[in-house]
Amino acid sequence: MPEHYFRTIRDRRSGTKKRIIEFQDEQYDLAASFLMTEADRHHREILKVLEEVLAGDRSEGRFRGTQYRLAVFPAFTIVYDEEDEHLPWCQIDTEDLYDLVLEWLA
Repeated sequence: MPEHYFRTIRDRRSGTKKRIIEFQDEQYDLAASFLMTEADRHHREILKVLEEVLAGDRSEGRFRGTQYRLAVFPAFTIVYDEEDEHLPWCQIDTEDLYDLVLEWLA
């Protein structure tokens, strides 16, 4: 699993606290943004797609969220930014992403 950590920051304008995830390797920045944007709101759909592909019930799966979309395959998942197609995509191990979603929700 990619090395990562969670921390809490305070929004300067509202003063509210927000939990964030950061990866040691910048190549996973898009995965971090995906988790912070989509995982709380769409976790059931995300987990269902990941579980079905990992269990072998489907050879591939798709998820389309508010800002990000996933192309899920047994070995890896690709994270895309829907709003800016010029941004690079991120590839992450599917089992690692599944574990990260669960960790994010804990």
